[in-house]
Amino acid sequence: MGNKYYPLTAALQPNMDLSHVISPGSMVCWGQLTGTPVGLVAALDRALPAIGSCSAFIGMTVDNGIQAEHLQHIRFLSFAGAGSNRRYLENGSAEIIPMHLGEVPTFIRSNRIKIDVMLVAVTHHEEEDYVSTGVMTDFLPSVLEHDPIVIGERVAGLPWTFGDTHLPKSKFTSLVDLGSRVVEVPSRPEQPAETRIAQHIVERIPNGATLQFGIGGVPDAVLRGLANHKDIGIHTGILTEPAQALIESGVVTNRLKGIDEGQTITAYLAGTQPFYDFCDHHPALRVKQLEYTHNPATLIKIRHLISINSAFEVDLTGQVNAETVGGKYLGQVGGQVDFIRGAFASAGGFSIIGLASTDRRETLSRIVPALGDGTVTSLRTDVDLVVTEYGVARLRGRSIGERIDAMINISHPKFRDQLRQTSRRL
Repeated sequence: MGNKYYPLTAALQPNMDLSHVISPGSMVCWGQLTGTPVGLVAALDRALPAIGSCSAFIGMTVDNGIQAEHLQHIRFLSFAGAGSNRRYLENGSAEIIPMHLGEVPTFIRSNRIKIDVMLVAVTHHEEEDYVSTGVMTDFLPSVLEHDPIVIGERVAGLPWTFGDTHLPKSKFTSLVDLGSRVVEVPSRPEQPAETRIAQHIVERIPNGATLQFGIGGVPDAVLRGLANHKDIGIHTGILTEPAQALIESGVVTNRLKGIDEGQTITAYLAGTQPFYDFCDHHPALRVKQLEYTHNPATLIKIRHLISINSAFEVDLTGQVNAETVGGKYLGQVGGQVDFIRGAFASAGGFSIIGLASTDRRETLSRIVPALGDGTVTSLRTDVDLVVTEYGVARLRGRSIGERIDAMINISHPKFRDQLRQTSRRL
């Protein structure tokens, strides 16, 4: 593409002015989660008054993002409500597009979401004229097909990974160093309910299973509980730090997956710097694009795929809400439905939704007669096992009445009588 605005250099440019790059009315995007180019987002924040107005398509954010005084200059479109996105939604500067994570590249490729400028975090070094996006590929490959302006930020600590993360330097309009480090997401301590939920789940995971897991306390607790398992495989949307011990100890071999044997497959990495150092040049790790990790054609080939995801609430018949709480959009559709259906299609596979039976103060039941905001992320026809700290409800293939009884049995005891009374209307 050539060097339109800035030289292809790693020289430190802390005062980079993106108002010379981004035109008024442009649509900007950047990598989500730990792939956020923090320095470039900060540069965009500084440039917004000079740009005047623009739009941004983003996923889940875990950085400081755009500051409140500049939100009047930008309109966000996103499929996620967590992180900085919560502030954008509360401010009224963001709108949610409900979509499955696996569909995002298709929307971009078809120009239903047209990207003019892409900001991307890359490794500090290159190999054979390529840089690596390290912790994710996200929807970036489909953006590149439309030849946008591409600004790369060399980010300290970003691992070099194999898979679909390698981009030729020739694709970049600019490569700059703004002094940023890779975004870290430490695992938080387990809550007692999460530990008990994980115990129920681990008991149902056979040796030789291939696992997909979301982000959060329950999936991390499950990973910690698998230390005595054998020949576990991983094909997931996000790989978090507790998986490292399983790979190092030989619990994870990926030997029996049916595809990608010997390889841990993920779309995203999330952890701290020691975890990223572990992933750097790891020969048995592949960071793949969403069109592979979440594709039904991929998932159906995996043997014994077990998906483990979470929710804000589940109703008595098995409908799942993983998006809204009290009228606020705090979650996302994500890859939950992609993997629930993929696990069902997999030979010997099944899906699990794990959630605490109440909020942390035990004032609200998360097993409910009807979803509070009417938001259905996963249909009751798709949901298989629902797990709380009080046990497991197997729903697939069961009648409405059987489902109600099973769900009440795994609710918190203090809410069971109330749920039984309400359930009579169902």
